[in-house]
Amino acid sequence: MSPSGLGLAFLLSRTFAIYRSHMPMILSLSGGVVAVVDLILGVGLGQLASGYRASPPLSERLVSTAAGLLVTTPLITAMLARAVLDVVAGEPPSARRSMRCGLDLFGPLLIAMVMFIAAVFAGVFALVIPAIYISVSWYFVAQAVVVDDRRGLAALARSGELVRGRWLRTAMVGLAFQLVAELFGALATLGFDAAARAADAGAVLVAGAILVQTVTLPFVAIGATLYYLDLRAAGRPAAARPAS
Repeated sequence: MSPSGLGLAFLLSRTFAIYRSHMPMILSLSGGVVAVVDLILGVGLGQLASGYRASPPLSERLVSTAAGLLVTTPLITAMLARAVLDVVAGEPPSARRSMRCGLDLFGPLLIAMVMFIAAVFAGVFALVIPAIYISVSWYFVAQAVVVDDRRGLAALARSGELVRGRWLRTAMVGLAFQLVAELFGALATLGFDAAARAADAGAVLVAGAILVQTVTLPFVAIGATLYYLDLRAAGRPAAARPAS
């Protein structure tokens, strides 16, 4: 298979361009999902009514992480994958169509994500290296469900098929996008942490988490979908040349 054709600089530039051009729609979709999930967690875990805590209990961190991996991230990724498909096709993305896509596919997404996380944990128990390999190879589970209509193990297999032979490049591209998102997230979190400490209010930390996720998760989702589409294009067999 030929290597993917889009460079990292182009992927970053294209991602920023799509984000900027459709920012109100993108933030409304991601903000809606994040706000619902984080506010439910905030009420259920008592975070909205608590004072400032520099380090929440491990149980709260595990619940929040699970909600992010199984609900927030896959929903936002699916919605924005649909939007990116529209943009690439030259059509204006629709918030309603994107939202409906994410909600309609949530069941298959959840099943595929549970399989993905179980495989990563199995890799951790075996050795750290297999876990890292699996995390990169099967990273595009949500895109496989939305773009290629794969379900369950087939979604994981589709992601692994496209990444095969391009694992290191995929890891580097993913790391670059994650670093950009983490940089913004870290700076914003510092500000909200200081405000929460001064006000002695856990609700400020919840508000900060909602803002950070609303802004950063779409950036990673859009970039990952663009790269997935590039992997698909590179993975297609070359068209036969007409006879001369």
